[in-house]
Amino acid sequence: MSLAILVASILFFGWFAAKIYRTGVLMYGKRPTFKELRKVMKAYKI
Repeated sequence: MSLAILVASILFFGWFAAKIYRTGVLMYGKRPTFKELRKVMKAYKI
């Protein structure tokens, strides 16, 4: 059971980080604010 939760959480957070990273790369090193992260999550319907 714990291994299933571990694998599921790794996949979910990997997917989530990839969505944020895709937009974060376009900011050229500028650290995103929470407002910008919310905008990204709305854009990708997360």
